[in-house]
Amino acid sequence: CPTPNKRNITLAILDTKRVPPRIWFEAIDSYSVCQALRVTVDITDGEGIRPMQNLEWDLVTQNPADDHVKEIRRLIKEGLSGRPDILQLPPNILRPNEYYEFILSYSNFLDVKSNSTLKILTSVAPLPVITLRGSQYRTAKVWQAIRIETEVTPPNCEGVDKDTTLGFKWTQIGGDHRIDESKLNSKSSILTLASFDTVEETSYAFQMATWVVSRPLYAATVTVYIDLQRSETVIVIQGGNKTVSIAKKIKLDARETYNPDDQSHERPSRSLIFEWTCEIEDGSICSLDLSRASSIVNIQPFDLEADRRYILTLAVNYNNIITRKSVFLQTVMKSVGVSIGLSPEPSTFVR
Repeated sequence: CPTPNKRNITLAILDTKRVPPRIWFEAIDSYSVCQALRVTVDITDGEGIRPMQNLEWDLVTQNPADDHVKEIRRLIKEGLSGRPDILQLPPNILRPNEYYEFILSYSNFLDVKSNSTLKILTSVAPLPVITLRGSQYRTAKVWQAIRIETEVTPPNCEGVDKDTTLGFKWTQIGGDHRIDESKLNSKSSILTLASFDTVEETSYAFQMATWVVSRPLYAATVTVYIDLQRSETVIVIQGGNKTVSIAKKIKLDARETYNPDDQSHERPSRSLIFEWTCEIEDGSICSLDLSRASSIVNIQPFDLEADRRYILTLAVNYNNIITRKSVFLQTVMKSVGVSIGLSPEPSTFVR
């Protein structure tokens, strides 16, 4: 066979292996919705070139018809940053305490595609700061007006300053007696209720809600608990706690007795019911008739026995709450020129 011609053949092989682009960005663990969102992505394709085209952001959702989703997608499409490798959204677009997933897709000139997902859990919207003047748990007398004062500072957030308009609403969230809602419509950080708006011996709970009018999600509440209490009747008895002669007329005067909850300012008040009782310290029977006595007791000469220590107790009833106080009379036969001053015994407050 003839020897064939020998040739050196060089085969040029083109490496067509398609290396997908690499996409990465810093993870966001928590994001406050009151701040603008700005995420910069680092992308290199298989040739080490940083592409700036064929980038597309989108929001992963199962409800594309939702208006909230449509608004986010519209802003993404507008490209607020002016760069396709940056995802930027204005404040207050995302909702607090929700999970969002954004996807970035890229394809190079060889149609090699790659994508990466950005997951964001939004944090609670910043809250207005409420400073309560006074205790959260309070007691008040039934005759006192109720006044709750608060000071509210707007949240420290983008687009919100100290002059931002705040909204206020007071509601009653506790208490057996319901107060007319019109009385709670103060529309300010202060609530004032007159004494006749409340009921005796009742507990109330009032809540104030405040929010940034232009950002309703920036809201906070405070609750105040108030326990209305009745006052103890102050019993004043003149003419007791002394040594007296049975030969003279004796007068016990309790007309200055009063209850702080009674705003009639009468002396004695018609709201008070007086009832006297008598006993002798040695256990003897007291024959003194006090059935007709009211705020004044007139004891005629020789109605009492000599050398006895009489204990006279006054029970005063105010709105079914009884307060008692006792005084003594030490009797002698002869006239007494000097009274023996002793400290009066304390009142007893009885329900």
